[in-house]
Amino acid sequence: MKEINELLDLIRKKREEKGISQRQIADYLGISQPAYRNIESGQTSLKVETLVQVASYLGIDIFQNNESSQNLVSLNPDDIVKKINKLDVIDEATRQNAKEIKEINQKLDELLDLFGKKKKK
Repeated sequence: MKEINELLDLIRKKREEKGISQRQIADYLGISQPAYRNIESGQTSLKVETLVQVASYLGIDIFQNNESSQNLVSLNPDDIVKKINKLDVIDEATRQNAKEIKEINQKLDELLDLFGKKKKK
């Protein structure tokens, strides 16, 4: 959460330094000024796509890990691949767990039917 607040502060400061209004960025994004205000204040989640658009508009390089540039995100391709692979493993485990739970529920239903009882919901 701290990182998000720092990111939003950086966006706000950079916007103010450049003399750009929230309305201008909202118009650029195709949203209302109150909707943008909610993003910048942290009341609405900041989507990656929106982050890239806002950063581009403000001239913030979010992909370069360079001390002299204003950057928001340092990306290491190996880390990205690892994180994607981890998500794939988690997603597969979730699917497997859901399948196992469904099979267990089916077996319980069969047992309850065998004893003439209904499962409580």
